[in-house]
Amino acid sequence: MILDMSGEATLQTYDKKAEEKIERTDPYKGEFSPSSLSYSQCLRKFLFEKVYKLKSNHPQYPLIYGVAIHEGVEFFYKNLRSETLTFNEVKAGCIQAFVKRWASYKVRGDDKRNLDAGILILDKYCDTYRHEDVLFETVDVEGAQWVQMPNGTMLLCKLDRLTVCDNMMSVIDTKSTTAYLNDRFFRQFQQHISTSLYWHAMEYVYGKCDSIMIDAIRTPLLGPTSQSDQFMRRSFQRTDLQMEEALRTYCKKTDYMIEGMQKRGKERLDHFYCDQNRCDDYSGCPFAGVCMHGIDHPMIGTDFKFENKEFETIAREDFSDNKVLHVQKWYVPSKHVPKDDK
Repeated sequence: MILDMSGEATLQTYDKKAEEKIERTDPYKGEFSPSSLSYSQCLRKFLFEKVYKLKSNHPQYPLIYGVAIHEGVEFFYKNLRSETLTFNEVKAGCIQAFVKRWASYKVRGDDKRNLDAGILILDKYCDTYRHEDVLFETVDVEGAQWVQMPNGTMLLCKLDRLTVCDNMMSVIDTKSTTAYLNDRFFRQFQQHISTSLYWHAMEYVYGKCDSIMIDAIRTPLLGPTSQSDQFMRRSFQRTDLQMEEALRTYCKKTDYMIEGMQKRGKERLDHFYCDQNRCDDYSGCPFAGVCMHGIDHPMIGTDFKFENKEFETIAREDFSDNKVLHVQKWYVPSKHVPKDDK
């Protein structure tokens, strides 16, 4: 499925790997990732980032820290059974992979997500899982799979790693978080669209999926008496009914996004509306200021940048068609309108 306008769209990242080709999604071509569904919680965010290609100049620490942690974990599992590297060399390489990725962002981080926190966390992570005995192929670590979906779109799933134990096939999804690793944290994955889509990708490519394991890493490093709460894993299954609803949700949401991308001006802005209930998700939306002040505000030139002039022109044309988003006045029945005193 290809729309009448094309252009490169990337998964949100702050550094391009020169040493390898990274596969990316382009919603203009009907390509999505499981994380794309998170944008459907606030469609205006999808409009700004994926349609207008508007990027924030300010680092988003949860994202870049998570990417850097994934770099370290990827190295660890690709080399855990190396016949040429000792365990200490594997651990050093894991930490170095994190440091290299973190350094590419040129940021200090915050009090919970920073260079020191990542080094300490990965040092303990390697010690905790050094004796893991499940089978996996190194090619299945951070592997990318394209899956054709029922509505004709393509889904790109980047699976952290696949494991086989007692003929049971599982996909592992590593999550870094500052939250407590308790029942409340893991409950979100019981009915979680991204997790369900990973399950679907496994069934599509490998013919089966027996479980999805969440590999949770809490940051920053806790005290010596709290190490059991630093790393925790839980597995989840999916029923046929859950998968049916997950695919229905995916198709309806992506169809809605594609429909909106084909619109122009006020119609597109109305389609991709701002859900103010979501503005505080993940420590605050980076586009909140744009929603408050519009695309012509001076902050656009200082806090944001467009990927190229073509998309900037599209954005400004849409907003010029609707300079002020007028809110429809509520209809008030006449019996509730106060009468003038005579």
